[in-house]
Parts: sequence; structure tokens; C-alpha cells
Amino acid sequence: MIPHAQAMNDTDRIQAIESISIEHPYFMHALKSLQHGMMVRRSGGKPRHTLLIGEAGVGKTYLVGRLESMNPSIEVDGVVRMPVVVVQTPPIPTVKNLAEATLQALGDPFAGRGTASNMRDRALAIIRNARVEKLIFEELHHFIDHGGQSASAAVADWLKAFIDCSGLCVLLTGLPRSQRILSINEQLRRRFSSHLVLEAFQYDEPKDQKLFRSVLNEIDKALPLDEMQGLAKPELARRLYFASNGLLGYLMKLLVGAVEVMTAQSCRRLEVEHFETAFTEVIWSNGIGKLNPFSPDFSYERLDQFEQPYNVSIPIGKRTRFKAGERYAK
Repeated sequence: MIPHAQAMNDTDRIQAIESISIEHPYFMHALKSLQHGMMVRRSGGKPRHTLLIGEAGVGKTYLVGRLESMNPSIEVDGVVRMPVVVVQTPPIPTVKNLAEATLQALGDPFAGRGTASNMRDRALAIIRNARVEKLIFEELHHFIDHGGQSASAAVADWLKAFIDCSGLCVLLTGLPRSQRILSINEQLRRRFSSHLVLEAFQYDEPKDQKLFRSVLNEIDKALPLDEMQGLAKPELARRLYFASNGLLGYLMKLLVGAVEVMTAQSCRRLEVEHFETAFTEVIWSNGIGKLNPFSPDFSYERLDQFEQPYNVSIPIGKRTRFKAGERYAK
């Protein structure tokens, strides 16, 4: 229980739950891998480029944020040093607006001015002056979702040239289909031969269940409620797994919803009925009866079929995987 939980109002309680972060072993493995690449570069090694992929809700954005917090910007002799710079890929990307987004992330007050070539040169100058070490392009799948073949080819060429000129460690992040942009440019594909995959938690094997339940227990400890809620008990843990598909983002969203339902009903403990209502309200409106993991009629089957919340309609292809906990759960 968080100290003074009883003194919290409803808004503070929800904000406290939304701020809970659990850095499980698989997350830490990915973070240490990326940080190690930066240390190698600082020691004079060649830049290491990585493609980080994972489904929505698996923790990619939080991982990037932790990398930023470990390498904060500082001011030295009036010059801002930015070890890590994060670029948000535009929703409808072109070479020029990607260059503009890069300048915005670098703090250029005139990011939208100039030709694409001029923007690139200014970005490279800022990178050198600010001593940027790692450049991160998030949401790379936008090029697959909204960019045509010619646009994707153009941006792949631009990225390859920009990466070579910058000399930085570069991280590309996105949904699994982001891999497709690498197939467009062989030279870019070679530079990003290292793939880091953030997987959802599994629940098939005892070691998988042990890891997921240990995460639930840590979340339970962090909840701003008067007492532990028993999230890690086998039956509730199993239902929470199917309700979130092993994705922490959805798990936390479900917990927030359940606490809101609990509060609205003036209850002091989370009950299965609160989760059942929250699942329909915040995860899947059609999740009723046997399609709701908290219903007595639920069949304990993954909700990943067509039109279900965890359906992935685009195959992710062959890749190297690191399953959550497979190296750590004992």
C-alpha cells in the first residue's frame, strides 16, 4: 500500500496508478542492451544501430523514455548537450517532413524552413554542436501504413544517408510491420541487422506464469489502495493475462478502469465484477459473456481472432525473438 492512500482523492489515485512502472527482467535486458551500445560508441567503437519492434502496449515508448532519463540533456558553457534525441515520425511521412521532425526534436526554432537538403545539413550541424550520441526515430510503421512505395523508398534512402553522415547510434522503433521499410533498401537493412523484439508476456509454461504473477504482485504493492488486492492469485492472474494478452499497457489501462468502477460503487476492494465491467468499458465493448475474461462463462481462449481486440492481421515475418522472462525466470 502506498503511504497515505486513504488521504488520496479519486483523481490523485488514478494518476498514481497511471504512473506505476514495473521494470521487469525482459525490459531491463532491452534497456541494458541499448545503453551498452552507447557506451561502446563513447569508447571509440563503431555505432550500433538497432530496430526495436513490438506490439502496441508492450512498452516501447516507456523504454525510450527510460533511455532518455538515463542520458539527460545538460548545459555546458552555454551550450545544451543532448545525448539522446527522440524524433516522432510524422503520421503521413515524406522526406521533407521527416527532416522537419528531426529538426524539431533537435530544438531548431525554424524547423520548417528550407529544402530537405538544407534541413539535413542543419540537423547534422546541431547534432555535432549538441554532441548527440543516439538518435531515435519512433513510430516507423507510419511509413508502411500511410506512405506509398515511392515515399517509403525515398525515406529509406534519406535515412541511410543521414545515418552515415551523422555517425550516431540510431534506434528505429515501431510495430512489427516496420521491418518492411528495411526490405526496400539493402544498405539500410545491413545497418539494422540487429533487431530487438519486445514481446508480450506468455502464460503457457509454469516459468511464464511465475514471471507474469511476479509482475502483478509488484503492481499490487504499488497500487494506491488500503491493502493488497491479490492480483497475483492464480485464478485472477490467469484472467488478467487473457484480458491484457500479456501486454502491460493494456493491463494498466484495465486496472485504472477497474479502480474507477470500484470507486464509483463506493467499494473498498477490487472484485472480479469491477474488472468485468472495466474490460467492456476500456478494452473491448463487445467483450460480453463468454468473450469477457472475467465472466464465469469465459473459455480461456486468446482474444486474437478477427475483430477481437488482440488480432494482428498483418504477419510480422521471420525474426529473432527474446520471449519475456525466458532467460530470467527460475
